[in-house]
Amino acid sequence: MEYKLYSAAAIKESLKPKNLIKSILAVVLLIVPIVAMKMVLSEDLPQMLFYIIALTGLLPIAGIIAVTLISGWSISGDTMQLRSFSSENQLKIPAMTIAMKDCNSEWRPSLRTWGVGMPGLLLGYFRLKNKENVMMFEHLGGAQELVIKVEDKYYIINHAGIDDLYKELIRLGAKEGI
Repeated sequence: MEYKLYSAAAIKESLKPKNLIKSILAVVLLIVPIVAMKMVLSEDLPQMLFYIIALTGLLPIAGIIAVTLISGWSISGDTMQLRSFSSENQLKIPAMTIAMKDCNSEWRPSLRTWGVGMPGLLLGYFRLKNKENVMMFEHLGGAQELVIKVEDKYYIINHAGIDDLYKELIRLGAKEGI
């Protein structure tokens, strides 16, 4: 059993009408200071503007592809491998305590400490409303998220079909509670 994040899905979600304005605004806020600085410092403005406009379109797409190339999870035997662009964790399923939590609960991020956050995609490390630090993998998540505790570390996974993962982890020996 596995779930892999594909770049096309992340790009497609960013281009949906409800998220397009946020995506465009993020790119504009990134590029405007660069353009302003270059205009003041450069004599060859037309060529420079061409490069800036080209990079404005390519950098966000290249970033999404790079971030999502290795992100996902898989189960092999009694081990779950959880991967994001910045880390890889091997979690022993019998050592897990798991629970399904409402996405409007204290188990939601309040601060991204390292990672990526964009419409439909959260990858990396976050501080939650309840002050816990977690590694989070969320892709087009639903109303419920899977919270995993192994030793003193927390992990949150949320995507379509998360209920199936919860049931499989229970079947493989994870304990309920949190």
